[in-house]
Amino acid sequence: MDDSSFNSITHTVEKKVEGKYRLQRIMYIVGAVLASILLCALCVAVKMLIYFTPVMFMLCLILFKYLFIYFQIEYRYTIERGVFTMEKVFGAKKCKKYYQVTLSELDSIVPHTDVTVNKGDVVFPSCISLAEPTPDLYAMIADDGDKKTVLYFEATKKTLKIMRYHNKNTVVIDTLRH
Repeated sequence: MDDSSFNSITHTVEKKVEGKYRLQRIMYIVGAVLASILLCALCVAVKMLIYFTPVMFMLCLILFKYLFIYFQIEYRYTIERGVFTMEKVFGAKKCKKYYQVTLSELDSIVPHTDVTVNKGDVVFPSCISLAEPTPDLYAMIADDGDKKTVLYFEATKKTLKIMRYHNKNTVVIDTLRH
Protein backbone atom coordinates (compact mmCIF):
# COMPACT_ATOMS: atom_id res chain seq x y z
CA MET A 1 0.00 0.00 0.00
CA ASP A 2 1.39 3.38 -1.02
CA ASP A 3 0.83 5.95 1.71
CA SER A 4 2.63 8.81 -0.05
CA SER A 5 -0.62 10.77 -0.46
CA PHE A 6 -1.18 10.58 3.29
CA ASN A 7 2.41 11.47 4.17
CA SER A 8 2.92 14.40 1.82
CA ILE A 9 1.44 17.85 1.45
CA THR A 10 2.22 21.04 -0.41
CA HIS A 11 0.90 24.39 0.80
CA THR A 12 1.50 27.84 -0.69
CA VAL A 13 1.02 31.18 1.05
CA GLU A 14 1.47 34.63 -0.50
CA LYS A 15 3.66 37.12 1.30
CA LYS A 16 1.58 39.89 2.82
CA VAL A 17 2.18 43.32 1.30
CA GLU A 18 2.90 45.42 4.37
CA GLY A 19 5.63 47.42 6.08
CA LYS A 20 9.07 47.37 4.49
CA TYR A 21 7.95 45.02 1.73
CA ARG A 22 5.14 47.43 0.71
CA LEU A 23 7.61 50.34 0.63
CA GLN A 24 10.00 48.33 -1.57
CA ARG A 25 7.21 47.54 -4.04
CA ILE A 26 6.07 51.18 -4.23
CA MET A 27 9.63 52.44 -4.68
CA TYR A 28 10.24 49.89 -7.44
CA ILE A 29 7.12 50.96 -9.36
CA VAL A 30 7.86 54.67 -8.95
CA GLY A 31 11.49 54.09 -9.95
CA ALA A 32 10.46 52.11 -13.03
CA VAL A 33 8.08 54.82 -14.20
CA LEU A 34 10.61 57.60 -13.58
CA ALA A 35 13.41 55.69 -15.32
CA SER A 36 11.20 55.10 -18.37
CA ILE A 37 10.20 58.76 -18.54
CA LEU A 38 13.81 59.93 -18.15
CA LEU A 39 15.05 57.53 -20.82
CA CYS A 40 12.36 58.66 -23.25
CA ALA A 41 13.12 62.32 -22.48
CA LEU A 42 16.81 61.69 -23.11
CA CYS A 43 16.03 60.06 -26.45
CA VAL A 44 13.85 63.03 -27.47
CA ALA A 45 16.45 65.56 -26.25
CA VAL A 46 19.16 64.00 -28.39
CA LYS A 47 17.60 64.51 -31.81
CA MET A 48 19.42 61.58 -33.40
CA LEU A 49 17.89 59.11 -30.91
CA ILE A 50 14.29 60.22 -31.39
CA TYR A 51 13.60 57.23 -33.63
CA PHE A 52 14.75 54.84 -30.91
CA THR A 53 12.37 56.20 -28.25
CA PRO A 54 9.59 53.62 -28.78
CA VAL A 55 12.11 50.78 -28.88
CA MET A 56 13.83 51.97 -25.68
CA PHE A 57 10.45 52.39 -23.95
CA MET A 58 9.44 48.82 -24.88
CA LEU A 59 12.79 47.45 -23.67
CA CYS A 60 12.32 49.26 -20.35
CA LEU A 61 8.84 47.77 -19.94
CA ILE A 62 10.10 44.27 -20.66
CA LEU A 63 12.99 44.68 -18.21
CA PHE A 64 10.76 46.02 -15.45
CA LYS A 65 8.20 43.27 -16.00
CA TYR A 66 10.98 40.68 -15.73
CA LEU A 67 12.36 42.22 -12.53
CA PHE A 68 8.91 42.62 -10.92
CA ILE A 69 8.71 38.86 -10.26
CA TYR A 70 11.06 39.44 -7.33
CA PHE A 71 8.28 41.48 -5.71
CA GLN A 72 5.64 38.75 -6.09
CA ILE A 73 6.78 36.43 -3.33
CA GLU A 74 5.08 33.26 -2.16
CA TYR A 75 6.23 30.69 0.35
CA ARG A 76 5.61 27.06 -0.50
CA TYR A 77 6.16 24.35 2.02
CA THR A 78 6.22 20.67 1.30
CA ILE A 79 6.31 17.71 3.61
CA GLU A 80 7.41 14.55 1.89
CA ARG A 81 8.78 11.40 3.52
CA GLY A 82 9.24 13.17 6.84
CA VAL A 83 11.23 16.10 5.43
CA PHE A 84 9.86 19.64 5.72
CA THR A 85 11.05 21.92 2.90
CA MET A 86 10.15 25.60 2.60
CA GLU A 87 10.82 27.40 -0.67
CA LYS A 88 10.60 31.06 -1.58
CA VAL A 89 8.81 31.35 -4.94
CA PHE A 90 9.29 34.49 -7.03
CA GLY A 91 6.50 35.32 -9.48
CA ALA A 92 5.26 31.70 -9.50
CA LYS A 93 8.28 30.83 -11.66
CA LYS A 94 11.56 30.90 -9.81
CA CYS A 95 12.17 28.89 -6.62
CA LYS A 96 14.81 29.24 -3.96
CA LYS A 97 15.11 26.77 -1.10
CA TYR A 98 14.52 28.69 2.12
CA TYR A 99 14.77 25.99 4.81
CA GLN A 100 14.82 22.20 5.05
CA VAL A 101 14.66 19.95 8.11
CA THR A 102 13.76 16.38 8.98
CA LEU A 103 10.66 16.39 11.19
CA SER A 104 12.09 13.81 13.58
CA GLU A 105 14.96 16.20 14.45
CA LEU A 106 12.66 18.98 15.69
CA ASP A 107 12.32 19.72 19.40
CA SER A 108 8.83 21.17 19.21
CA ILE A 109 6.10 22.27 16.81
CA VAL A 110 3.84 24.65 18.71
CA PRO A 111 1.45 27.57 18.19
CA HIS A 112 3.28 30.89 17.90
CA THR A 113 2.03 32.06 21.30
CA ASP A 114 4.12 29.38 23.05
CA VAL A 115 7.43 30.56 21.55
CA THR A 116 9.98 32.80 23.23
CA VAL A 117 12.83 33.97 21.02
CA ASN A 118 16.15 35.07 22.51
CA LYS A 119 18.58 37.53 20.95
CA GLY A 120 21.05 34.94 19.57
CA ASP A 121 18.42 32.66 18.04
CA VAL A 122 18.07 32.15 14.28
CA VAL A 123 14.56 33.08 13.17
CA PHE A 124 12.99 32.39 9.77
CA PRO A 125 9.93 34.66 9.68
CA SER A 126 8.16 33.33 6.62
CA CYS A 127 5.32 35.17 4.92
CA ILE A 128 3.11 35.49 7.97
CA SER A 129 3.00 38.83 9.71
CA LEU A 130 4.13 38.47 13.30
CA ALA A 131 2.54 41.84 14.08
CA GLU A 132 -0.92 40.50 13.17
CA PRO A 133 -0.66 36.73 13.76
CA THR A 134 -3.43 34.35 12.78
CA PRO A 135 -4.55 31.33 14.80
CA ASP A 136 -2.91 29.17 12.12
CA LEU A 137 0.57 30.53 12.84
CA TYR A 138 2.84 27.81 14.18
CA ALA A 139 6.55 27.62 14.94
CA MET A 140 9.00 24.77 14.46
CA ILE A 141 11.87 24.85 16.94
CA ALA A 142 15.17 23.04 16.61
CA ASP A 143 17.46 23.53 19.62
CA ASP A 144 21.21 23.19 18.98
CA GLY A 145 22.32 23.76 22.58
CA ASP A 146 23.49 27.39 22.67
CA LYS A 147 21.02 28.67 20.08
CA LYS A 148 17.73 27.59 18.64
CA THR A 149 16.28 27.85 15.15
CA VAL A 150 12.67 29.01 14.88
CA LEU A 151 10.67 28.78 11.65
CA TYR A 152 7.21 30.33 11.53
CA PHE A 153 4.71 28.83 9.09
CA GLU A 154 0.98 28.69 8.43
CA ALA A 155 -0.34 25.33 9.53
CA THR A 156 -3.27 23.33 8.24
CA LYS A 157 -4.94 20.37 9.91
CA LYS A 158 -3.39 17.94 7.43
CA THR A 159 0.06 19.47 7.94
CA LEU A 160 -0.11 18.99 11.69
CA LYS A 161 -1.48 15.49 11.25
CA ILE A 162 1.48 14.54 9.08
CA MET A 163 3.92 16.23 11.47
CA ARG A 164 2.41 14.33 14.39
CA TYR A 165 2.77 11.09 12.39
CA HIS A 166 6.51 11.69 11.96
CA ASN A 167 7.27 13.22 15.37
CA LYS A 168 4.48 12.34 17.78
CA ASN A 169 5.89 13.82 20.99
CA THR A 170 6.64 17.35 19.76
CA VAL A 171 3.48 18.54 18.02
CA VAL A 172 1.01 20.65 20.00
CA ILE A 173 -2.27 21.05 18.12
CA ASP A 174 -4.42 24.11 18.75
CA THR A 175 -7.58 25.35 17.03
CA LEU A 176 -7.13 25.96 13.30
CA ARG A 177 -9.24 27.77 10.73
CA HIS A 178 -8.57 25.26 7.93
